[in-house]
Amino acid sequence: MFSKSFAGLSLVLYAAVFLAGTLFASTIARITEVGSLFDFKRLLVISVIACSAFILSSARQLRSTTLSAESVVALLIFFSVGFISALASAQPYWGFVELANIGLLVLAFFICSICCSTLSKPSVFRALYWFTVLFSLILLLQFSLKLTQHLLNATKPGIFSLISGFDNPRVLNQLQVMLLPLLLLPFLLSPLRQFQLVSMLLMAGHRMVLLQTEARGACLSLLLAFGLINWFSTPAVRTVLLRAFFRAMMLGLVCWAVFIIVLPYWMIGDTNLRLRTGSSGRTELWLYTLNRIPDQFWLGHGPMSFAWADGKPLSNTHPHNASLQILYEYGFLGFVTLLCWVCYSLVATLRKLQHGLVSPAAQAR
Repeated sequence: MFSKSFAGLSLVLYAAVFLAGTLFASTIARITEVGSLFDFKRLLVISVIACSAFILSSARQLRSTTLSAESVVALLIFFSVGFISALASAQPYWGFVELANIGLLVLAFFICSICCSTLSKPSVFRALYWFTVLFSLILLLQFSLKLTQHLLNATKPGIFSLISGFDNPRVLNQLQVMLLPLLLLPFLLSPLRQFQLVSMLLMAGHRMVLLQTEARGACLSLLLAFGLINWFSTPAVRTVLLRAFFRAMMLGLVCWAVFIIVLPYWMIGDTNLRLRTGSSGRTELWLYTLNRIPDQFWLGHGPMSFAWADGKPLSNTHPHNASLQILYEYGFLGFVTLLCWVCYSLVATLRKLQHGLVSPAAQAR
């Protein structure tokens, strides 16, 4: 039987790597002089996943753990299509590098699922919550310190200047979309109920960061996901989540108005408030992608091929749309495979949610 202590240590290791590769990445890369930020993150992830896989290879539970038949078929088809597409692409080497990166990501999730299944659900929920609290506190502390520095130096804070550890604030926004919902756990689990105020304040802080970095896509994703979850939740849970969600959103809006708009205007005399109404070049990228997809409709142009595509209206290495990117790089076969797998998994999860969630009062009993 797979050791619970090793499962716990593995999750702690993954949490430490997550923090090292995000919030502390710039500092560690500068101190260690590994190279670029991307080089440091890549070396960090590959080393940890390789060590975990090697240790787990001797665990009995690893040999007895299997993926569902649907997942196995989907992964086999997707990687087969990707392999053929990479061979036929203009840059086969980088296509295989991309497939290796995706393979490492799948392996990392597989290892995490083994560790989580070994531990009890309450322990996993508590661990996820406290990790999210730690991440949020460090992020908001860095954000506050940089904001204070800007105000004292009488410089206007831009959307890129108040966060650290990320080459692009959109990477942070993607992490926020994944982690922010975990702060709702105290409103659903009675053992964490006393931390509802902590969650409320941290969620408000995240909302402030999302607004300050002009994360329109992240805000839309959170709203859509929250609406979907509420649709499949019981009435009691729906009431609790709606109240917590909108209170945090309004508090975050107030924090953004005070700390990002009012204070800079009062101390500096100007702010960087610019409400973006355009697509920031995304429309041109999407049109370019749609026009080029028919050229290699079935198998695509190859993994990572958008990075060196000719004639792009902008130099972006991705079209800022995951569906279009998969269609462009992996073709119709790869896109349909992933779409069917995601839809099947989502429906199965929502059905479990519909029958598995209970009200906080029932959980307390």
